[in-house]
Amino acid sequence: MKLPPTISDQLRAAIAASDLSRYEIAKRAGVANPVVYKFANGDGDINLSVAGKLAAVLGMHLAPADPTAAKILLTCRRPGP
Repeated sequence: MKLPPTISDQLRAAIAASDLSRYEIAKRAGVANPVVYKFANGDGDINLSVAGKLAAVLGMHLAPADPTAAKILLTCRRPGP
């Protein structure tokens, strides 16, 4: 069974398919140019914040695959009273 593409795989594909240069993507996302270059080349990883910024520039958005699971996760991480 083939696994679905990861967020990183999808972002790398979107960067490669974009009409924007990697420099322009980095600039619009407010991310350091070397971060985008290394990530796009598969030589580095990015955090969720950077992934969200890149996704926005590329016309994508991040959303939980299972909204119910995301709500449970967020509920579990909230500090208690």
